[in-house]
Amino acid sequence: MNNHHVEITGWRQGLKKVSLTEALHNHAGLGLAAAKDVTDRVLAGESVKVSVQSLEAAETLSTRLESLGALSRVQADDQPHLDWQVWRQDDNGNKSIINSFASESEALAILAQYESRHHKQTYWIVRASGNKT
Repeated sequence: MNNHHVEITGWRQGLKKVSLTEALHNHAGLGLAAAKDVTDRVLAGESVKVSVQSLEAAETLSTRLESLGALSRVQADDQPHLDWQVWRQDDNGNKSIINSFASESEALAILAQYESRHHKQTYWIVRASGNKT
C-alpha cells in the first residue's frame, strides 16, 4: 500500500488554530503535542507533510484542514518531489505557497510571471529545505 501525505502549505486569515490541532490529532493519528507542533510550524510559515494510510484518508484530512483555514494538498509517495516553492505575501502580511515545482527554472518562470503583473504582493521562491532565494 502506498503511503499518502497531506502537505499543509500555508494558511488563510481566520485560521482556526485549536480546531486545526484537533483535526490533526483525530484524522492523522498524531498525539496532541505533535499535532500542536505541526500547527505551530504551519503558522510560522513552514510547509509540513503529514502521512496517512490511504488516498481517501488524505482527501478527507485535506478537505477538513481547508475548511479550517489551512492550505493543503494531497500527495502520494510515487509523485515527483517538488523541491521549489513559489511563495506570496499579501497586503496584510499573510504568507502562502502559490505552487511547487520540480526545478528551480520552473519556479523562476512562474515567479517572473507574477512579478510582471505589478501587484502590491511580494513573491519569492524557496527550496523545500527552507532556503529563501
